[in-house]
Amino acid sequence: MDQNSRENLVRLRKRSILQNQKASISLEEFWTTEASLREYFYDLPGPQLELPAVPVHISSEQNGH
Repeated sequence: MDQNSRENLVRLRKRSILQNQKASISLEEFWTTEASLREYFYDLPGPQLELPAVPVHISSEQNGH
């Protein structure tokens, strides 16, 4: 293998290592963001979940149509 193709391989390997690092970092960021969102939305303390459901009636008469 000549010097030129060897350098190309090294360059490619370095680039793919860099891309892998970037990808795993963004994945980690995604998971932490997603996890904290899940925590925020699903693990709300009880009282918020116990609010009575209010039925909403949408009728065309109220809209004046």
